[in-house]
Amino acid sequence: MNPLTVVASGISRGSEDSADKAYGKAYAMMSWFGVAYLAGKRWHNLSEGERTRVMISRALVSPADLLIFDEPTTGLDLDGRETVLRELSALASRRDDRTMLLVTHQVEDIPAGFDHIAMMGRMTEHECMIYLDAHPRVYATLDGNTTPGTITFAGPIGEGLTDERLASMFGISLHVERTRGRWKAASRSRLA
Repeated sequence: MNPLTVVASGISRGSEDSADKAYGKAYAMMSWFGVAYLAGKRWHNLSEGERTRVMISRALVSPADLLIFDEPTTGLDLDGRETVLRELSALASRRDDRTMLLVTHQVEDIPAGFDHIAMMGRMTEHECMIYLDAHPRVYATLDGNTTPGTITFAGPIGEGLTDERLASMFGISLHVERTRGRWKAASRSRLA
């Protein structure tokens, strides 16, 4: 199988598009995403980063209303990572009625234009009570829930990515900042 066929398979079965038109759309998406040069290669010869970018092209060519990107920058070199983040940011900025869900462990991998966040983690009961007193908008169901995977915040990204919240979740002193739409977090000990 070649990458062009993989991307074309993202176009819904039963679509009114002819095979030629589907392949044309697939190739256009690969071009937009910077991977058209891979179209004729064999799938098993692609690097992990190339496969990731092809699979993201496949997701984007589909007519799906919900796109889920699970750690889309894993295994990518710096150029590949920045390409993925730039294109996801462009897609988010278009506001084309599609919902995009991005799963990541790195705040640096959140593309500009993503405006809401659901954070999962663990808080001690004491931290949870202090946090709930200071931030009454947080779900009341958090009261005392220290289970890993608990949603500790859901809402606007600027309200979610704070020094206090991330420090509480990870148990280390952190500084979070946003520059030109991109997020960054660093240990305070590294900032000194």
